[in-house]
Amino acid sequence: MIFQISEAKFLPSEKRTRIGNWIKIHTEVMKKNMHGFCYINNSFIPMTILKGILLANKPPVPYTVVGSESEGIAWAKEKIASYPQ
Repeated sequence: MIFQISEAKFLPSEKRTRIGNWIKIHTEVMKKNMHGFCYINNSFIPMTILKGILLANKPPVPYTVVGSESEGIAWAKEKIASYPQ
C-alpha cells in the first residue's frame, strides 16, 4: 500500500488509538495479504515524526517513508518483485 500523506493533517489521539487497535487485531491478515506500507511525505518535519512513530510502533509488514512518489513506486515495485510467486 502506498500512502501519499504530504497534505494530511495530524490525527487526533482517539483515531490513532483506533488504528493501532485495528492493526493489533488484524496483524495476521496483514502479514498474509500485504507486501508492505510506503508513506510518501515531502515535508521534513512530519516525515521525521512519522519515522519516529513507526520505529516505536512497527507495523506487522515491511514499511518505508520516502520523500517522493517516484521513490515510493520504486520501493513498491522492488517489494512486489521479491515476493515469491
